[in-house]
Amino acid sequence: MTAPSPPAGYRPPERFRYSSAFLALASLVAFVVSVVGFGALLWFLQGTPEGGSVSFGFAGVVAVFLVCLATLVVHEAIHGLVFRWLGYRVSFGFAPHVPALYTAAFGQFVTRRDNLLTGVAPLVVITAVAVPLLAAPLPVASVAYLVLLVNTSGAVGDVYMSWRLWRLPPETLFYDVDIEHSYAFEPANDTAIGAE
Repeated sequence: MTAPSPPAGYRPPERFRYSSAFLALASLVAFVVSVVGFGALLWFLQGTPEGGSVSFGFAGVVAVFLVCLATLVVHEAIHGLVFRWLGYRVSFGFAPHVPALYTAAFGQFVTRRDNLLTGVAPLVVITAVAVPLLAAPLPVASVAYLVLLVNTSGAVGDVYMSWRLWRLPPETLFYDVDIEHSYAFEPANDTAIGAE
């Protein structure tokens, strides 16, 4: 797939790619850090648990799966709501080669600012809602803890993209042809300070 012609005043596009191996490793690191960090906060807020062992049968496994799936769906829905609020047409889907759910504004030029806002929104919103719930009664706090683990490790691609975007000129435009073909258009009369 090819990118469209550059808008007036922009350089030819450059392919915008993610390193799958790096993101997988970073996601694992984020998960471990989240387990420890949010776990310590949960322990601080809830105190030492009383009683014996916790039984975790088939119903518990199903509940964990549903919470994880719901977290991923809400994460993508937040991306979509921000894109729509900013005036873009939104596509949702599943990329089996990653594997991951995705939200995109295919076939449209998206500003750097709008991509940054859309990218960080789920991490900010879900964290802001779930962290205070760690102080709620333990069943609610346990769900909030799981939501934080899934959302934080799942937001690694968003954080990586935001870091890359931040290093480009503010006027940079992005264009997603499909889930595997993304392009960046930098302004012709500007230089990317600190860009790669």
